[in-house]
Amino acid sequence: MRTRLFILLFITGLYNGIFAQDFTFGIKAGIHYNYSGDMTEVHQNESIVRDALSGAENREGYHGGVYSRLSFSKLFIQPELIYSQYDNAFEAEEIATLTNRKIDIPVLIGLNIFKALYVNAGPDFQYMMPPDFSIHTTEVTYDDFTTGAHLGFGVRIKSLALDVRYERGLTPNEVQFATDNGVLFTYDNRPSRVMFSLQLDL
Repeated sequence: MRTRLFILLFITGLYNGIFAQDFTFGIKAGIHYNYSGDMTEVHQNESIVRDALSGAENREGYHGGVYSRLSFSKLFIQPELIYSQYDNAFEAEEIATLTNRKIDIPVLIGLNIFKALYVNAGPDFQYMMPPDFSIHTTEVTYDDFTTGAHLGFGVRIKSLALDVRYERGLTPNEVQFATDNGVLFTYDNRPSRVMFSLQLDL
């Protein structure tokens, strides 16, 4: 009898410990500023390419997605699924734009410091979608999968939060530009961006 009672209490406690946590699902959207773009190799027309890259502009973009959050007192785990789009502009004889699109899956570990303030950090798994280059005579090749990291903080009031985050790509994401005359240059396009997001718990 005591053994059965102990087993019952143990199962009840285990169930409460696993499933009786604070689970939240929500949506998020925002803007970001990208600072990525380093030339790694120049294959021809070096002066023209360097002039183009020296005038390259890293432009703002937008992102949106969904998240879930499992809270354990002051600690929480927050996996996310985010779609992002951002541009890089190059100026030489004409203005050219490289449009990047990607899907991020960051898995964040967070800590609630005060009642409304939190910090978070974690790895980011990235799928790069085919980029668009505005000069269609140029062929662009790229890496599909890369990894990165997120580090940030935020303010959460009830179901609404303002999240500020820095994302940095950890593995190279090389984009290669080529024409019929051969490869022009290789560009390290791993993201380096500051993200501002509004999050809404549903």
